[in-house]
Amino acid sequence: MTPLIPGRRSAAFACGLLALLLGAACRDPVPGAPPAPPPPSPAEAPPPPPAHLPVVIDLHTDTLAQAFSRGVGLDDPDLEAGLPALRAGGFTAVLYADWPGKRTQARDRAGALLEFAHREDARLEAMEIARDPDHLQAIVDRGHLAVVLGLEGGHGLEPGGLATLDRWFEAGLRVLGPAWSFSTRYAGSSGDQGGGLTEEGRALVARAAALGVLLDVSHLSDAATLEVCQSSAVPVIASHSGARAVHPHPRNLTDDAIQCVAERGGVVGVVLHAPFLGPGAGVVRAADHADHLRTVGGEAVVALGTDFDGWIRTPAGLASEADLPALWAALGDRGWSEAEIAGMQGANFLRAWRSVWAARTPDPATATP
Repeated sequence: MTPLIPGRRSAAFACGLLALLLGAACRDPVPGAPPAPPPPSPAEAPPPPPAHLPVVIDLHTDTLAQAFSRGVGLDDPDLEAGLPALRAGGFTAVLYADWPGKRTQARDRAGALLEFAHREDARLEAMEIARDPDHLQAIVDRGHLAVVLGLEGGHGLEPGGLATLDRWFEAGLRVLGPAWSFSTRYAGSSGDQGGGLTEEGRALVARAAALGVLLDVSHLSDAATLEVCQSSAVPVIASHSGARAVHPHPRNLTDDAIQCVAERGGVVGVVLHAPFLGPGAGVVRAADHADHLRTVGGEAVVALGTDFDGWIRTPAGLASEADLPALWAALGDRGWSEAEIAGMQGANFLRAWRSVWAARTPDPATATP
């Protein structure tokens, strides 16, 4: 037997004993080398990051205007997309649209609705206005309802135009539709078969991108929809639209528009207004529109934008946010994976908003006259 190197016998014996007691691996120490540092204690290892709660969001409701008009709070149980209905349906976030109404005194009404949203934010501990994607996720993780604010119609900016957009961005506005059911100085509408973007509209689109405001093409004409989408370097959304190939309504998107939104990384929220869904409007018909969006644009383009509380005709079986689990179940029955359904529920939108927010330019507070 080869004798142990002098001075190593005791170390070898101690190491063997340690291996026997602790099940640890043992190697002979190098002569003269300092002892190896002890392994780090499990208590010293950094804790794993907390898991985020899922974002389940409706990308378009008119609950803000509905509650304001009726003189009730956003926690009223009779609202189709008020806090009780949203919680019952498993929603953790919502887009409350600031709808300016008709052409006259639109900015006054839009401003009053923004003020109402902030009063409700201060009154209701259960909701918070989200100012960016990370803030939205943090609100959801706190167990509160995250509220995104959007303006439904560029006429609500007038007079003032881009300066009003800058000011309302500071007040939390994060989504902008350049037109509603009639054409504006910015863009043509699907409601009156208007044209594309005007020069002022192109300036508005550029300013929105600089601020990190999501552009919403849901009410735009076909020409304006494609112009906004094709000229955008960041994702755009159609917050509440259907697929025209499933039902030929001018408010629904053509396949070209769906593909363009998908190619830019944006999303289309399936609308639940019965006339947009088509004959037999119900859970099955809503699922048909979602299926077509997925077929044409891929799973990442699909989202939800009900238009609840917008004085709509609700489809059979989908009368409020509380009924939406029926749609998720129907999609699951059609073979949608859990990941695809989670994408439609909110993950796709959050990804799109992160891209828009990351591409914004500094100095959002500089107003343009």
